[in-house]
Amino acid sequence: MMLYEIGWVMNDVATSAALNNPAAGDTHVMAENGLSQQEINRLEWENPMNWGGPKGLAVYFSKRDSRIWVPQRKPSLGWTVNLAHTGGVLWFVGICVAVIFFLTLVTGWMFSDTLVKMLMM
Repeated sequence: MMLYEIGWVMNDVATSAALNNPAAGDTHVMAENGLSQQEINRLEWENPMNWGGPKGLAVYFSKRDSRIWVPQRKPSLGWTVNLAHTGGVLWFVGICVAVIFFLTLVTGWMFSDTLVKMLMM
């Protein structure tokens, strides 16, 4: 497997040692090769295989990254949730439910006068 196929960037000796190891996908093996969890998180974030969707609305999915909230590929665009973690999925679902609830309240409030007038006729 070529390096460009898996999308990893080799920036130091520890990274290359982890990539040349057949079991490099295992976080424990990466840690034994001298990579801290912070370095693993950084490498996973830099791996384009962990990102999906359009660039402005990127979806992040990495089981090896211990963070639930991660910066977007362009950090100026804010943060996104890591959907590989249960906490990330719960945050995502919670945000979606909150938006739907808010929109329901707003549309109900906006049309409440119209509904009352229609019922009074």
